[in-house]
Amino acid sequence: MSQAEPSKKPGVTPLQVSQDERNEYGGVSMEKVKQVLKALDMNVFIVPHEQEKMSG
Repeated sequence: MSQAEPSKKPGVTPLQVSQDERNEYGGVSMEKVKQVLKALDMNVFIVPHEQEKMSG
């Protein structure tokens, strides 16, 4: 997918896509994640699981 494709979606600019690709944000909110996924016509599934215990 090119950078121009997501920016054709309403409310998404090429600058935002570029910043997202370079991770130029201090932190990402769930709202931002939802906006990006919506622009890409994608969903995300979060599956909780127990943390692996570190040996040492």
